[in-house]
Amino acid sequence: MFYSADEESCRKIFEEMEFDAVVTDHNIPGTDGYKILHYVKSRRPDCPVIMCTGTGTEEIAARGFSENLDAYIQKRNYRQLPAVLKKVLDQAQVRSDLRSTKERLERLVSASPAVIYSARIDGGFQVLFVSANVETQLGFSPADYLNDAEFRMSHIHPDDRERLNSAVARALKTGFGTAEYRFKAADESYRWIRDEFRISADGAGKATEIAGYWIDITGQKQASETAEQLLAIIDASPEGIAMTETGRVQFMNPAARRLLGIGPEEDVTARHLLDFREPEMREFMNGTVLPTAVRDGLWSGETVYVSRDGRRVPVSQVVIAHKNAGGAIAFYSTIFRDISEQKEMEARLRHAQKMQAIHRLAGGMAHDFNNLLTVVLGYADMLVAELGPGHPMRHRIQAIGAAARRGGGLTRQLLAVSRRQPMRFRVVDLSKSVEGMKDMLQRLIGEDVGLTVHADELPALVRVDTSQMEQVILNLAVNARDAMPNGGRLDVSTRRLPENEKAGKSVRLTVSDTGDGMSPETQEHIFEPFFTTKGEQGTGLWLALVYGIVDQSGGEIRVRSAIGKGTTFEIDLPAAPAGTAELENGEAEAPARQAASEVTWGHDDAPVSGRLSLNSRKWPLSPQGQNCPNCGFGSAGNT
Repeated sequence: MFYSADEESCRKIFEEMEFDAVVTDHNIPGTDGYKILHYVKSRRPDCPVIMCTGTGTEEIAARGFSENLDAYIQKRNYRQLPAVLKKVLDQAQVRSDLRSTKERLERLVSASPAVIYSARIDGGFQVLFVSANVETQLGFSPADYLNDAEFRMSHIHPDDRERLNSAVARALKTGFGTAEYRFKAADESYRWIRDEFRISADGAGKATEIAGYWIDITGQKQASETAEQLLAIIDASPEGIAMTETGRVQFMNPAARRLLGIGPEEDVTARHLLDFREPEMREFMNGTVLPTAVRDGLWSGETVYVSRDGRRVPVSQVVIAHKNAGGAIAFYSTIFRDISEQKEMEARLRHAQKMQAIHRLAGGMAHDFNNLLTVVLGYADMLVAELGPGHPMRHRIQAIGAAARRGGGLTRQLLAVSRRQPMRFRVVDLSKSVEGMKDMLQRLIGEDVGLTVHADELPALVRVDTSQMEQVILNLAVNARDAMPNGGRLDVSTRRLPENEKAGKSVRLTVSDTGDGMSPETQEHIFEPFFTTKGEQGTGLWLALVYGIVDQSGGEIRVRSAIGKGTTFEIDLPAAPAGTAELENGEAEAPARQAASEVTWGHDDAPVSGRLSLNSRKWPLSPQGQNCPNCGFGSAGNT
């Protein structure tokens, strides 16, 4: 305890000493108790000050209390001083604790993303309190909210105010509520706010105050929108995308579901992507793909899935191994694309290249073979003309000529296979042509094979060599008949394809049978010259001839077949424009045969042209005046 008799000594004690409370008289020499009160409170607001006076009045006490005096006693009641002192010290401790708690709360709130507030229910939700961290969050000071009753509502996005009002209306019934809305910050940008609040009521149950907190969820909203956009992109992607964890599927986009035959709403979390693999491919995935992805981060290449309907689907695939911070595999993701069409195109390209090489070889063979036959037949005709009717060698020479002419038929077939034979194109209605061949086809295939001919009602105009196209249909019919030794059914149809089904307008000719069918290996070779499954009975030229005619006509031919399930040939030909002239010359008519005296030899084979031209002066031409070396060989000798 320290004692001072005047203001100066009191100030000195206050500045130099530590104490818990101050007791002052009302009347002090050179000063008064009020000045002491003001001085103490200005230095230490929490220090209790008790005023004692012997002539105290209610006016003195009232003034003291109005100026933050803690207690007032009269000197005649000095015995009460200890109790009063203890009371004011306890109150000072409580104030100190409250202030410390408030400071801690303020620090916590300032560090928290949540802004605490309270507002009146009526009067436009006027804010009564808002924590100081609102300034760091939205850029406004608490005073901005407290001094303007309309401040808060005026900064909420106009489109979101009704949402907040509806949430408050529901909270008035349930006691609590939540709402999300946009709030214009001090920088004029809108921030997304999540507001959670409760309703307080008075003793009569009337709602008086709304208190709660709000947090800025702009980042979450943006992340959610970005995630939704990414998910929309993934859902719309034509590539199959899937994610697996601990071997089980966690996610699969619509493209992956379609490729594997999984319904859009079907739960896939119980499935494993290896369930859609053949045993050999499972071994490849476990033994090569996944270890490579773990080692290098990803693997890329081609694999094969098996769809739920049993269809094998080749895919171009990337497998990515995603690792956590510790380096362990967290999950795998994969992106794959159906390359069935690409594989088919590659196979067709390889087949076309192979066929082109074979056809080029066949054309070369026809050319050389024709040159040899020209010499044989030329000399044979000359010898027959020179020898008399009764000469013993005449019939032998004629047999040589007959054999050479039969070889000429083989030459013509090779020319068709090699697409070098002359074509006389006409614009015809293929449907009418097929209808006109119905009786001929029935006689050709026999009575034990049923025939159905279906022609499209629309005109199926194509530009083809009519006789050659008939040869195509007849060859396919014979091929079908041979595949049905015990009878069956042959279907021939024409159809005009829609524009969006194939590039350009096309006419499709389909020939189907219910015969023995073919294996995939056989189908790869059926259009190759001299390939046959009929042993010594087949020449292996008929389907090669069909392929050559179709190709020379600008069309495409495909085959679909399986053992025991018959065979279907599809031929797509370019459609001729409606109103096209009935006859279009692909090549000029063959020139009239030249007179015997005007025959020229156009062979590029030196022995042929040399020997025949040399002997033409010695031997006359045949009595019929024909150019014998070219008889029956078309224009092959000029190729």
